Amino acid sequence: MALVLLKAGQVSDASSMAKKAAEDRPTSPLAQYAYALTLADDRQATEHLEIAARLDPSNFEYHMELARIYSKSGRHAEARRERKISLQLARESAPGGRS
Repeated sequence: MALVLLKAGQVSDASSMAKKAAEDRPTSPLAQYAYALTLADDRQATEHLEIAARLDPSNFEYHMELARIYSKSGRHAEARRERKISLQLARESAPGGRS
């Protein structure tokens, strides 16, 4: 639900909901990812994205968002690594891709 609110531009409501979800379910990669997307502080967002990617390493979106935030933070080698991972995962999940 937090992601829906975020896409609708209701950042404050999305942030509150995502924070509660991340706190209530710390082992949920989706909750960690959604919360990261609502955070203005890049260091905090990175922390939650790293948790999401660790919990669900096969989700290319988590790696893509990590690549974006690493690049923004000047962590270019890590950004390249995450881009490479996300592209490989996206290819594998595409119809006709490797399983």
